[in-house]
Amino acid sequence: MGDDQASQQVDHQAKKVFLYILSGFFIFMLYGALLPFNITNAPPNGFIATLLSSSANEAQGQWINHVIFTLLLTFFISGYCHLSKSKTIWPTMFALIILFGFIIEYLQMYISSRGTSLVDIYANLSGMFFGSVLWLFYGKFTISAIRYIIKEKSLSLDFIKKIYLAFIIVIILFPFDFFINELQFKMAFMTKGLPLFEAKINDGVGLIAIISPILLLFPLGLFYRLSGPKNHQTLILKFAIFLLVLEILQFFEVSGQSSFLSFLLKFIGFYLGFFMGRFIDIKSSLSSLLKLRKVLLLTIPFFLWAALKLKGFSFGSMGSYAEITTIINNMSLLPFTYYLTVSSGDGLLSFIFNIAIYLPIGMYLAIYNLAKGNIDLRSISSLVIMAMIIAVLLETIVLIWGLKRPDVTNIITAMAALPVGYYLIVMANNATHKEVKNI
Repeated sequence: MGDDQASQQVDHQAKKVFLYILSGFFIFMLYGALLPFNITNAPPNGFIATLLSSSANEAQGQWINHVIFTLLLTFFISGYCHLSKSKTIWPTMFALIILFGFIIEYLQMYISSRGTSLVDIYANLSGMFFGSVLWLFYGKFTISAIRYIIKEKSLSLDFIKKIYLAFIIVIILFPFDFFINELQFKMAFMTKGLPLFEAKINDGVGLIAIISPILLLFPLGLFYRLSGPKNHQTLILKFAIFLLVLEILQFFEVSGQSSFLSFLLKFIGFYLGFFMGRFIDIKSSLSSLLKLRKVLLLTIPFFLWAALKLKGFSFGSMGSYAEITTIINNMSLLPFTYYLTVSSGDGLLSFIFNIAIYLPIGMYLAIYNLAKGNIDLRSISSLVIMAMIIAVLLETIVLIWGLKRPDVTNIITAMAALPVGYYLIVMANNATHKEVKNI
């Protein structure tokens, strides 16, 4: 097979990857826009009149979601168009984004708790603009990374580094509810004080508040050290400035807080990871994990016990049949309904918490298989089924011993996180060990 033909096959597979991502985004955005599906009669004035007369005072936490999701949709559509190698597909797909936004607003007229809004249309257009800008800066890198994954069945360290950096930015700045007018800026300085030195930061700092920023930034420092930077001092200085800017930006968010202590802890986490990276070798580390698989197996019960406790498990508070039945009857089987009832921060925390539970389980499963010499990629369906069984079991346990309402969203998150954890280890192995010997 010639190089050109092989390259065309890789691009065809990469195009399918973008198509799958796009399909998922379209379905998820449509589903999320229509939650909780409480259908009502349409306004008598019609769609256009209702849209033009809609209020411009929509909460920031609502329209910012339109910006973020349309940004991501535009970015991945750009990838699909780039690989399609057709000039006409660009205006067609971008017109589809605009049309999709109007369709959502039209359908939301029939949802009593949602409604249509011209602000959302403007937010969609802003998302398209920022998504296009993001593509200009990171489009070629994303295409190259996906081609590399398809060809080598492994992840490049540079790709992992940039993905984790994006994750850090999202975690720190979420829900992106920045001030948008002069009054909000004035009120911020009157009520909050100054960036990094806010007047209403709670007195006393808990252990979790100290450890979390350090643990969050530690892997990033590690990744950057392992990527072999040429000038260490310059990189550390750049990241100190970068983290300082992120911390200050939080001051200009409605729900954000900035403090010098938080910045310092994040920088310490990055520096510790960067420092420890000099003593770590990925190949030898993975080999050590394979050898210590039985030790890791012993930690799983304690890990699951800690996860259950954090979910609300209490062995001494077993619910009665009537109480459990009441909770089940009031439970919604619609995914992501929980996120409509809590703040954006609480929703993100719940999502990350479930990722942190099931990602390591997938990683251990991969380590176990690699140690046995079974390096074949498991089918995604078997991993998804395994994740679903584990998640249903955990949700049932905290329902019976803790009376916590099961959430379908947690099960869906598990079905995504466990396979991701599995493939991360397999791809890391492919990047360092072309052959894995039985240990």
